[in-house]
Amino acid sequence: MIQDTGLPLPLRIYDKLFGGVVADSIRYTKEYESEFSYEGKQVAYDVLKNHQTLLDMDDESDDAFVEFYSGMLSSNIKKIDSIEVLINQKQFMLAYTLLNEFVDTNNIEYNYKFVFTYYIKLMLWGADSLENSDKDELLAIAYENPLLGGKSIYMARTILNLEVNDEPLSSSSRLMQTKKTQKEIILNIYPNPTSNLVHIVLSNSSLAEEIQLSDITGRICSKVSDANQVTTSQFLPGVYFLKVKYESYTWNERLIINR
Repeated sequence: MIQDTGLPLPLRIYDKLFGGVVADSIRYTKEYESEFSYEGKQVAYDVLKNHQTLLDMDDESDDAFVEFYSGMLSSNIKKIDSIEVLINQKQFMLAYTLLNEFVDTNNIEYNYKFVFTYYIKLMLWGADSLENSDKDELLAIAYENPLLGGKSIYMARTILNLEVNDEPLSSSSRLMQTKKTQKEIILNIYPNPTSNLVHIVLSNSSLAEEIQLSDITGRICSKVSDANQVTTSQFLPGVYFLKVKYESYTWNERLIINR
């Protein structure tokens, strides 16, 4: 994963990291070529979107990068990015309208469209607006390998409160651990729903080593260490997810913030 430092990348690194993606010439494992190529383009688009100076590096490859980025602006990759931004901003109706104009062309895009639609319906109209078949489909997506099915698989797991340990691509086996798994140490969170503050209590009275609060897209909103509470007053109302770590334990819990 490339860390976004906020600074332009040196030309040598720029070409090494993204030149092959833009030119679509990276050699992927044949079995997974289309999926890896698609996600490579997502990464390249995201970097170029956030660092426009990379489109003009005074290098002979500039034209290829500009052509690539211009093409992405009318692609489903751009639409996925726009929908995700709207969801982060809690503009669910706008996101839903854009989703209705979204036509998926591969499995990664299908997963994005389904998971986005599921979450928006949940937020706008509640669980009653969803069919049992919708949850079954979401569960099936959650058990796909993210390297093949895209980042929306992590979103599906977050919605369902699942932990899935993905085996190598050569294996189809999966190991699941849900929050219902019996643990020697019990976690309690309260109040839930909350408005300004949530308490994290371990049954052995220890502090959590790390508490991470994220939204539905997986964007980390807050992270604290050696703590037993998280301030939530600065966040918009909605559904969030807590990941609590202590020694070898990890808990994932759904948190509702309201006012």
